[in-house]
Amino acid sequence: HYLRHIRRMKRLYAQRRDGLLHTLGPRLLPTTMAGLSLPLTLPDGTDDIRIAEAGETLGLAPLSSWYAENDEARSGLLLGVTNLSEAVLHSSCQHLEELIRRHT
Repeated sequence: HYLRHIRRMKRLYAQRRDGLLHTLGPRLLPTTMAGLSLPLTLPDGTDDIRIAEAGETLGLAPLSSWYAENDEARSGLLLGVTNLSEAVLHSSCQHLEELIRRHT
C-alpha cells in the first residue's frame, strides 16, 4: 500500500509541477526541481524576503535566507508544488508576477 501511495503522489506532484511550469511559461521560468519545490531565481537586488512575506498565502520561501554568507546570497524563491490546485494555479501565478514586479 505504501509503494502504491508513493507512486500516486509522485504522479500527482509531477502533474502539479508541470502545471506550474506551463502557467508560469517563459515569463518566470524556474530552473530544476529542488525536492518538492521549484527554485525561481530573481534579478540581483530583488528583495526575495519581502516578496515571500507579501505572498505568504502562496507558500513562498526566500532563497537568500538559505545562504550562510550574506554577500554570496542570491535572490530567489522556492515555489512549493505539493499544495497547488488547478483551481487557484492561474490566479496564484498572476499574484506572484505582480509581487515580483512590485518589489523588483
